Amino acid sequence: MQIWDTAGQERYRSIAQNFYKNAMGVLIVFDLTDEHTFNNVRNWVRQTKNNAGENVCRLLIGNKADLKENRAVQTADINELVEDLNLKYFEVSAKSGENVNEAFMHISKEIKKTFFPNAKPEGKTDNAQTLKNTKRAKDDSDASRGCC
Repeated sequence: MQIWDTAGQERYRSIAQNFYKNAMGVLIVFDLTDEHTFNNVRNWVRQTKNNAGENVCRLLIGNKADLKENRAVQTADINELVEDLNLKYFEVSAKSGENVNEAFMHISKEIKKTFFPNAKPEGKTDNAQTLKNTKRAKDDSDASRGCC
């Protein structure tokens, strides 16, 4: 996976469109302590639809979940937006790591399901092919050592 962070800054808006072209997944992140960032979510969703297409997997993330006392965005407003835009939602804390892995695993699974539907299930491999590849790598390694 390649992960690009434009931080929603205006100066990156023109080049951000290039990143959308081959994107399979987009994380739209807003700050739970800053209502202004939440109010921009619809614009970011619209941009992803215009530039990445309808099939791109989208995940809405509310960051700074660790700052509960500074929360400015209400859960009811988030739930309404999530339902209206048909998005999955995670609250995370980049500082503590809370739910970060879960959010990335979720978007990864959605991408796999959407763009690679015939891929083998997680943890399942073609054992015969794996053994051939392992043996080939060992043989190549032995051959490169020479005799002495």
